[in-house]
Amino acid sequence: MNKFALSSLTFLAFLAPVSAQSLTVAEGPAQGQLQIRVHDERQATLPSRIFLEKVEFLPLEVTLRTDLQKYRTDRARRTQRQGLWRVELPGGGRIFRYRRAGGTRYGFLLIKADGMPSILLELPGLGMGGLSDPFADRFGVAADGQNAAVSTVAGALYHIRLDGRSFVSSKTPARSIAVTGIVEAKSLAVGKRVLFYQTGKTRLWRLALVDASKPVEVGPKIVTGGRLKEEMALAGNGTRLAFLAGPKKLQHIYIVGEAGKALRITSKAAKYEDAGYLPETVMGPTLLFDDTGTKLFYVDSTIREELYLRDLLKAGSALHITSNTNFQPYIGTGVLPVFLSGKLMVGIGNPKAFDWYLADPAKGTVQNLSRSPGNTKAPFGAGLLDIQGSGSLAGRDSMVVEALKGGAYRLRLFPIKPPHKPLVIDGLQTLPHPGSSSAGSADILVSRKAGDIILDEAQAKTLIALPSPFRLASPIKTAYFRFFMVEISGFQVPVFYEPQKFLLVLPPSKGTSLPILSPAGALVLHGSKLLYFGPRWATSLPPAKGIRRVLSGQGA
Repeated sequence: MNKFALSSLTFLAFLAPVSAQSLTVAEGPAQGQLQIRVHDERQATLPSRIFLEKVEFLPLEVTLRTDLQKYRTDRARRTQRQGLWRVELPGGGRIFRYRRAGGTRYGFLLIKADGMPSILLELPGLGMGGLSDPFADRFGVAADGQNAAVSTVAGALYHIRLDGRSFVSSKTPARSIAVTGIVEAKSLAVGKRVLFYQTGKTRLWRLALVDASKPVEVGPKIVTGGRLKEEMALAGNGTRLAFLAGPKKLQHIYIVGEAGKALRITSKAAKYEDAGYLPETVMGPTLLFDDTGTKLFYVDSTIREELYLRDLLKAGSALHITSNTNFQPYIGTGVLPVFLSGKLMVGIGNPKAFDWYLADPAKGTVQNLSRSPGNTKAPFGAGLLDIQGSGSLAGRDSMVVEALKGGAYRLRLFPIKPPHKPLVIDGLQTLPHPGSSSAGSADILVSRKAGDIILDEAQAKTLIALPSPFRLASPIKTAYFRFFMVEISGFQVPVFYEPQKFLLVLPPSKGTSLPILSPAGALVLHGSKLLYFGPRWATSLPPAKGIRRVLSGQGA
């Protein structure tokens, strides 16, 4: 990289805060033999120290996961980069699952926003030779990324801090919780100030997320033959929970908050659907709170699927979305619901024959947003859309994807503001890909045969568009600038950009597989070598002997 490029990066560095930062890398000949190395970005040679050895990264799963969270970079979300599953946290941190020492130690690794690694919790393996995983198949993470809850296959429970600090009681980021009964892993619901969980399928508990707190039982008394359904719905702000309790097909819906006991909100027992989370249930959820915990979407499947929307701040019955006034008989399958400005947007119809609808609890109305030909007036029938996915974008706009003939996709971006007229983009070759962000919502990469687009999610508009054969990649957003790569004829061109402020195009390189902005603001090009271009010096690490994965920084 030439002197102009280095001086330009120095200029960009003045935009970012300066502090002690680390570049954390996993490298080694194979999985199970990886070293976690921490490189000091304050020194030109990037000296490193070994943090962990003989590491293998493991897949991970979280509770309360839906397709809607895929683009919520302002909240904790499960995703995969560089072949490694992780939970990305708001503000730049991330959680990995691992085993080490020949598979005899299992744990959770936090990479903090400043790049420093920290072991959150590590336990010995179980069974013959200690090779079996002691943890349950999923764990809970708060949307704000401040707390987590982990249970074991034996039913034990741990509360974990994710702010980089330790509990006074345990002197570690994790503390063991004294529980009564076996904890149901699927039930873990971590809120802003409290954790909800179930034991033995009949008891619901609440735990304040402070040191030395103890669980308090808050669920209803379960009648003979009844039970709690494990999958519960947590409000977006983490303050209120909805769940099902009762005998099979004769259950009620209850809600409980950060204080007090659970309250029943349904007048009749019915076959209500529980939340329906990934990976077991696709195209859900079927029990959903809005961000404020005041509006609840639910489904009654006693005879066939009937969709309802309840405003908990108002007395009276819920809005029956799929009533005979609104829909023709047997049209009632609802998929991928999402709240949009206090209203519910949901796909309704039959398989590969949907439309998008907006239910307004204040007005008691149901509006067809996508208006397939022949399906513009109530009672509505089947639409024409083959829905593939949807996502809530930072809690404001809603992005949906539909399949088109020939294997392409259509994207619709519904703004939060009425009349919710969507931005429509056709000809997508793949599903939209969220970029990386340390400053709220991320930019979205849209790949099309005609040329790629980067969407500014915060403004619901196109940020960058280039015609084919140029390709865009790796959008990264910070509080000070945006970054992306332009690819052409095997070359990669790094671009720093901020609308109406500056455009900085660096010289092209070849063989770069992944660009990363390090915690110290350096540009790291991860290819056959690891090239480091910092504000004061440039250096490189030799080719890895086997595997190398950068664990810290935006885009890693």
